[in-house]
This record gives sequence, structure tokens and C-alpha cells, in this order.
Amino acid sequence: MNRIAIYQKLPFLLKNLLASYHGFILRKKRSYNRDCFNIVLDERNNWSYNKYMEWQEESVRLMLLYAATKVPYYRKCWEGKDLKLAESIANWPVLEKDVVRHNPEQFISDDYDIQQLTKMHTSGTSGKPMTIYLDAYSIGLWYALYDRRIKEQNGVDPVNDAYGTFAGQLVCDKNQLHPPYWVRNAFGNQVYFSSYHLSSRTINDYVRALHQYKLKYLMGYTSSLHNIAVLAKAKGIELPLLKLVITNSEPLYEHQRKQISEAFKCPVIQTYSGCEYAFGGSEDLSRTMWLWPESGLLEVLNAEGFLIRTGKGELVATGLVNKAMPLIRYRIGDSGTIGSTECMSLEGQMLQLTTIEGRTDDLIRTPDGTLVGRLDPVFKADFLIREAQIIQEKIDFIRLKVVEENGFDESQKQELIERLKSRVGGGIQIVYEAVQSIPRGPNGKFKAVVSLVNK
Repeated sequence: MNRIAIYQKLPFLLKNLLASYHGFILRKKRSYNRDCFNIVLDERNNWSYNKYMEWQEESVRLMLLYAATKVPYYRKCWEGKDLKLAESIANWPVLEKDVVRHNPEQFISDDYDIQQLTKMHTSGTSGKPMTIYLDAYSIGLWYALYDRRIKEQNGVDPVNDAYGTFAGQLVCDKNQLHPPYWVRNAFGNQVYFSSYHLSSRTINDYVRALHQYKLKYLMGYTSSLHNIAVLAKAKGIELPLLKLVITNSEPLYEHQRKQISEAFKCPVIQTYSGCEYAFGGSEDLSRTMWLWPESGLLEVLNAEGFLIRTGKGELVATGLVNKAMPLIRYRIGDSGTIGSTECMSLEGQMLQLTTIEGRTDDLIRTPDGTLVGRLDPVFKADFLIREAQIIQEKIDFIRLKVVEENGFDESQKQELIERLKSRVGGGIQIVYEAVQSIPRGPNGKFKAVVSLVNK
């Protein structure tokens, strides 16, 4: 029996004690050097766009030279070559995720002892395991950015405000039929809820817990947070008023944002980052997604195969936070659009990530080769559905799976099909399938669009 299975069988109070101890360790790691980081971030409040970009360019140059001389994988790539060329990002190729996945230790700098690094495992959206190594400085800086840009600037107190998390940890057995479906981390002022037990049968239990712990904000998987809003509305249950809802790990579609916001009577923002600490961004209350210059340089690989700073295409990251395991021109696996104009955020002037199209391997490909993303307009907020999934099984065949709510009728079904057809074209057959639930992927994540064609 593994540790997770043992933990799930423990009494609730003992679970809470262990969760709180784990929370204490995490808080200590994430608070590393916090005062110094906050002083630096305060100084950057008034930086101009040009100053931010000049700082980033120099930081990238230094990171490239460091990687070429200190990191085994890159050192081998630059062996026998002029290192002056290594100082320009234009001379570096795109790094594929599988290369890092199969050889993570080759990306660790000579300056770090692997035994002293924090080892992170993630399945990612693709479901393939990835190992990332982080040093104390990287973790401290990342969470200083996270608390400042995501929480403080959007009106919540990262220390004193109690919050709830809905993500992929198995805090109780999947077959458990009674509450509690959560654990409390007292040191982190956090209640961690299971995403796997949310249903029309259990929604009353979840809502009672939200009220009981007097939570000020929620964060977690978009699909789980949206599910709460839909289930509570269907049952006529009043949800607590919150300061903010923060979504992560999955795209936030406008119909989901609207329903979550109406349910909790508060703003809903989305974040964009990865466990690699190589790129980061978050929305403000105006729904503008700002990229964090300190996290790294985000480039766009366009349809013509050129890497550009602004425009639409696949996203490629060069990290600046994690010096222990630098990733240079690392293909994230997402596509999106980086804004071409400099704009003022609450903290200096930064570039905007104007759209996140989604995973590059999960965009719909039409018979003429066009890739179609951002299919969220298909699902209007007033459709009586809990959730839906679009699966492209063949180049000319899509299966539309829908979890219907009471009152959903034939006219709404036909409108759903027509709205999808208008976006992917008439050359693709669409088959509608009503289902009781949609299976989650690795770590409980939900994928609204799945392409079996691109795979």
C-alpha cells in the first residue's frame, strides 16, 4: 500500500495534522528571501516598458552564456563553437519537451548539487511524466511573483485570507461516500478540496464546508470551480460571497467565467504558468493577461516557422527564474497570441498574452489543414449543460459529448451542433452524445477539446 492510500484511510483529524505539517514546510520554502524579493518588485513598479525589456534582454543574454558553459546538455551542443554566438537567442534552436523528459539530469547546472534540489513531478496536460528540479532561490522568487501579481494586486491577502483549493490531489479515497471530501492546512490558511467527489449528490456538503471555513477566495482547476457553480445553481443552493476566484491548469472560457462570477458574486481571473518556472502570466481585474518579464522570455513560433516576439503561434519559453535547471527556447506545447503593444499594468509596463488558444496537439484540424482554437463561444452561458467535450476522432469526424442539466432540450442540442459546425466548417461530421460524466485526465484535469488526429 503506497503513502497516498495510507493517508486516505487515516482519521480526519490526523489527516489535517499531516496536511498542516506539509503546509508548514511548503510555506517555509515559498517564503524564502521574500523581503528581498518584495523590495526588488517594489522598485520595478515605475519601470517603463523599454526598461523592462532592456533588463530582460540582458538577463536572457547572461542566462544563455551561463547555460552554454555550466549545463551539460547545452555545453555539449556548444562544444567547439564560438561562445560569443551563444549570447544571442537567435542562435539557439527550439528545445523539444521530450528531450527534457528523457534526460532531466543533463539540464542541471554544475553549480548545484542534485541532492539539495527540490524534485517536482508533473504529468502535464499531455499525461506524459516530467521531472523538474528547483533550487530554494527559484521557489522563493516564483512565489513572491505569484503572491504579488495574482493575489495582492487583485485584492486578496496571501497570508491572512483563508482560501480553498480544487485540484488533483487525492485527499480521500475515490470510493468514499460521505464527507469530509477535504482536508485543512492550518499553516497555509487553506482548505484543500477533492475535485473527484463533486456531484449533485455531494454539492450540499461542499457548500457547507465553504461557509464553515469562512473562505475569502478559491483557486484551482477551471472545470472544478465551474462545476460547483453549475451544481449549486441547479439545486438552488446559495454560495458564499468571495473576494476572488483564481483559475489555473485549464483554459477559462467566457461562459465559465460568467457562471462562476455570478455564483460567487466576485471577479474571476485566470493564470498561465508551468511547473518549469520558465514562463508566467496572470490576469488583472480588467481581464488583461500580463506576462511576467522576470519569469522568462516568451516567443512565438509562427505558421511560417519563424520565432518572433509578438504575434500568433506556438509558444516557446526561455526561463529566467530557475538557474539550477535552465530551459532555453523550450517548446511549451501551447499556442497563443502575444500582444504587439506596450501597455501599463499595475506593476510597470509589460507585454500582454492576448489569447491562449490551447494545447497545440488539441486544436481542431479541418480537412483543408486549418487549425481551429478558442471553441468556447460554442457554449453559451445560458445553455443548460454542466460540461462538454469536443473530440476530433478523424479529420472529418467530431464527437460532441455533453453532460445535460434538467431542462436541456432538442432545440439547445441543435443549436450547440450548429454553433460548432459554423466554426469547424461543413466538411466535418458532428455526432452528438449525451453522457453522465466526462472522464478527467491525469491529476484530475479536464480537457474541453481533444484531437486524436494531431496525435
